[in-house]
Order: sequence, then structure tokens, then C-alpha cells
Amino acid sequence: MPVLHLTDLTIRSLSEGVYFDDRTPSFGILIGKRRKTWLVVKGRRRVRERIGHYPVLSLADARRRALSILSATESERPSAPLFADARAMFLEKHGVALRARSLYQLKTNLTRHFSWTKAIDK
Repeated sequence: MPVLHLTDLTIRSLSEGVYFDDRTPSFGILIGKRRKTWLVVKGRRRVRERIGHYPVLSLADARRRALSILSATESERPSAPLFADARAMFLEKHGVALRARSLYQLKTNLTRHFSWTKAIDK
């Protein structure tokens, strides 16, 4: 994955592949046979997120959007619920369709064998 100084002229002349910008970290363009797609690589898992397509979204706008996506911190994202809260939501949602004995057995097993206190994503 080459790192280039992306300009409009450079983008028009690129062949198929993924190219990253030297000015903006983790920001690049995916050149395909029929389409040119802006992308941002973010997070520890290096997940690619598509921003838009080239002629519709200009280079300057794509850079601005990439910087706003990259500047969003993990704390701004909604946190995962605690396991006890998720268990209560599950029982509330799916407990309606169960018979009384089955619901009792499900509650007993979930509380006896799964007493975690951390968030779901941990």
C-alpha cells in the first residue's frame, strides 16, 4: 500500500489498488475498475470505513471527513451495557414467550452460572 501525496491530478492517473495520503494519516483511496472510494483505517483492529466516492466527494471534503472520524475518541462512543443489565433486558424481551417453569429455570441458570459484573464487550 503505497503512500503518496494525493492531489486531484494524482487520483485521476492512479491504477487499481489502495493508496494512502502522506498528509493525513490512515486516510486513502481505493481505486477499483469502475469506482474510486475514499476510506479511513481506524482503531486497533485497523477497520476500513468508507467515506464516499471520488467525483462526488472532493479530496478536500474527504480529508475533512476523515479527520473528523479519526478525531472521534473511544469515549464518545456509547459504552456497552453491564452483563446484569443485558441479562435483565434478555429476560424481559424473551421471557414473555416462555411458560412459567421454563422462565424460572432460565432465570436460575443465568444467575447461578453467569454472575459477571463487567460490560458485555469485555
